[in-house]
Amino acid sequence: MTGHRIDALLVELTAEQPISVAAPESAGLKGADLPIAREPFRGEPYIPASGVIGSLREHAHRSSQWDAEAVARIFGGDHAAVTEEGDAGEPGGFRPSLIRAMGTRLRPAEENLRVAAEVGLRSQTAIDRFRATAVDGSLRSREHLAAGTSIEVYLCLVDPTPADIPLLKAMLSTWQPR
Repeated sequence: MTGHRIDALLVELTAEQPISVAAPESAGLKGADLPIAREPFRGEPYIPASGVIGSLREHAHRSSQWDAEAVARIFGGDHAAVTEEGDAGEPGGFRPSLIRAMGTRLRPAEENLRVAAEVGLRSQTAIDRFRATAVDGSLRSREHLAAGTSIEVYLCLVDPTPADIPLLKAMLSTWQPR
């Protein structure tokens, strides 16, 4: 049995605007139509690490800076051999992802240091353009985290080559998560 090299990586993101990862399955529990995702045990808000990696992967796919082989080396899959239906091609099918999501941790905005990140509620309604009034039954609300909230994303890389880490850093430097 051979050993594996594992590199740990901490990525810190700071929200420039209020942010939210909605949990529609929890709708109606706290008065919000789109409540924020929460940890099941403590009930504190969280951002799933898998969603963060998915956003980074989407960025890498859409960018013209990296070819499909480079993206496949970091995020897995053999994109040159994959059809639109998702079937693996002849040369070995999908390869495993080099990057693994270990978890995330939220840090509140500096001016609002509390134990947990503070959740706000934003409500809006549709306006009838002819009457210039709110449309009946159109009030909706969404929970969000304050601008300035930091998200620490804990990642690990399994058996990276010397070229993989600079490639991942280049992808991270041009990424603007949404």
